[in-house]
Amino acid sequence: MKKPAENIWNAPNILTILRIALIPVYIVFYGKGDYYGALSVFLAASLTDFLDGKIARKHHLVTNFGKLMDPLADKLMCITVLFSLTLSGMAHWIPVVFVIAKELLMLIGGAYLLKRGIVVQSQMIGKAAQWLFFAALCLSFFHNFFACWILPLDVILLWIAVIMALLALIFYAVKASKTAKAIK
Repeated sequence: MKKPAENIWNAPNILTILRIALIPVYIVFYGKGDYYGALSVFLAASLTDFLDGKIARKHHLVTNFGKLMDPLADKLMCITVLFSLTLSGMAHWIPVVFVIAKELLMLIGGAYLLKRGIVVQSQMIGKAAQWLFFAALCLSFFHNFFACWILPLDVILLWIAVIMALLALIFYAVKASKTAKAIK
């Protein structure tokens, strides 16, 4: 007997979808040179990330859709912001390469596991990396202020976030491998 499809239309998932919908809004603001408007959109999107997880856990609205789409929405927004900051010279391109490579590996691995019925939920290390990216990207909007520092704070925090994200990738790979072996 086939399992009934889960209802994805709940407040946390709608907030996740809203976060994805804010990406083009961010691009419009940034493209017009309204960096503070773009930062405001990024902050609003980040607030939805905080709220959707809190609401989902408090009201027992955690769904497989949310487990997959919430981190994807976060990554899409962060990559968009990081890429735009790189294009305007407020961030270096090397972190973009690391982040995109890491996210592609996570996406491929997640799709592979999903085909086998395994959904790997986000863990504290991934959430910590995400919040470090959030802080680094917010500070990057003020890169010119930090540029005169010997080691600019926004750059330091961005590299710490990249390292934490790579550590999270290793953590997730090990955890997924153990989960897949346990299911066999």
